[in-house]
Amino acid sequence: MSPIFATRSGATKLALAPGSKLADLIGSVPLEDVGRYNWGTPEKEEISRALIELVGCRSVNADPLQSKLDPAPGAEIHLSVLWKPDDSPIDFEKTHTIKLKKLLPMPAAAITKLTPWFTPGTGSTGTPCTIEYRLE
Repeated sequence: MSPIFATRSGATKLALAPGSKLADLIGSVPLEDVGRYNWGTPEKEEISRALIELVGCRSVNADPLQSKLDPAPGAEIHLSVLWKPDDSPIDFEKTHTIKLKKLLPMPAAAITKLTPWFTPGTGSTGTPCTIEYRLE
């Protein structure tokens, strides 16, 4: 079961600096929790894509923890905060309502194979184009 996180208003915003690594910024917090909390995914490939597209990366590594960041203006990463009920004891005789918002990862399509429509020097332009893609 996926953990339930608190709202971002109480979360720690990380100080992003050019050249810093995600591993150094999040410390012992699990990468999967940071990914779920910020971008709605625990998958390393999707976290890497979010770092590239939403945060900014100087160099990308297969392990997102080792990617060097080059943050864009306004880019943010928050440390995940697990939700906890208030300090008051829960009354089991009452009905309690908890509203949850599911954060979904960004959809994406990656083109894995694309034949050229025109090959310079061959003079042929009428060949059909074939395409292969992968959906995330």
